[in-house]
Amino acid sequence: SLSLSYDAYPSSVSLDDLDKELIQTFFTRVNNRGRMTLQEDLVTNLVKLKLIRNDKITFAAALLFGDPDFSIRIGRFKAKDTIIDDMVVRGPLFGIIDVAMTFIKKHINLSYHFDGSIQRKERWQYPIEALRELLLNCIVHRDYKNFSDIIIKVFDDRIVFTNPGNLYGNLRIEIGRASCRERV
Repeated sequence: SLSLSYDAYPSSVSLDDLDKELIQTFFTRVNNRGRMTLQEDLVTNLVKLKLIRNDKITFAAALLFGDPDFSIRIGRFKAKDTIIDDMVVRGPLFGIIDVAMTFIKKHINLSYHFDGSIQRKERWQYPIEALRELLLNCIVHRDYKNFSDIIIKVFDDRIVFTNPGNLYGNLRIEIGRASCRERV
C-alpha cells in the first residue's frame, strides 16, 4: 500500500546494532566503483543510500550490516544422502557472500590450462561469476518473512540452490521444451 519493498520498511534495530566497520568497508567499495561518492558522515551516507528513512534504520540496512535471523546452509554431497562436508554461514549479508563462495569454490573442480603466456589460467568446473549470481539471487529474492534458510547442495555433477519463498503473485513455473537448431 505504500509502494515500498520489504527492505525499505523501518526495522526495530538501531544504528548501534549495525557493524560500523562493515559499513565503512561498504562505503569504500561504493566509492571505488565511481558511480557515487560518499564523503559525508555515516548517517548522511546511509540516508543518501536510503538505508535510513524517516530517521529509522531500514530492513535493508539491518540485513546488510546487522545480525539477520537466517543462515545459508551449504553442503558437499557425495550422494543424495551422503554429506561429506557442510557449513552454516550466518551474519550480515554484506559479509557472508564471500564466505559462502569460498566454501563452494573449495568443493568444485579447478583445472589449469596454458595458452603460451607466463601465467597459467584457471578453469573452474562452473563459471564463478554465474555461481556468484545464483548466490546473490538467492539472497536478494528470498522471502525474508520466512525464517527458513537458503540451502546450497554441491554434488559431483551439479549444484542446487534453494531459497525460501514463492513466485510473485500468480506466476507459475512451466517446464517446456526449448527448440534449438544446430549450427554447422
